Amino acid sequence: MLIIMDMDGVLVDVQGHIIELRKKNTPTLSDITEWNMCNIFPEGNGVYHYFNLPYIFSDAKPIEGAIEAYTKLLDAGHEIVLCTVVPFDSHNGLHQKITWAKNHLPNFDHNIIATHRKDLVRGDVIIDDKIENIEMWKKMNPNKPAILFPRPWNKAKDWDNTVKAWGEIVDYLVGYNDPTVKLCGRSYYEE
Repeated sequence: MLIIMDMDGVLVDVQGHIIELRKKNTPTLSDITEWNMCNIFPEGNGVYHYFNLPYIFSDAKPIEGAIEAYTKLLDAGHEIVLCTVVPFDSHNGLHQKITWAKNHLPNFDHNIIATHRKDLVRGDVIIDDKIENIEMWKKMNPNKPAILFPRPWNKAKDWDNTVKAWGEIVDYLVGYNDPTVKLCGRSYYEE
């Protein structure tokens, strides 16, 4: 199975890293109730200057359980392609993301795509934390699962395949050939 996996907010805690760097008037991660962070932080669009810092991506911590999940999915024989957005004005964002992947992901083989149009990327399943990416990909791939990774900014979103944690995703994708393995109450074959 070819798994399309988002980085920021799924593998990498970039939002948490920005909160750590700000240190003043800082909302908590649970305060980020929507994907567009400029609507949450007091400086509005100014929050995006953090994405141009030379270490914003490469120094961020992994999401809890992400590295173990990535490893288990590879060990199960799946191919993983990282699919990530790099801000248009980020001078070294892609390089930082590759550096992060090399430093944190075992057997990272440079399978990474930087795009603002994840719906155009071919795969068997997508895992992302942005509902709009999930919806657009699902329109292009109606018979394939699209998994919304749980983050505070998508809790209020209505999506059938919203999971609780990495363990649920791993159990589902490792057992996808078994119709008794369920994700959000449905097997892979019921998508």
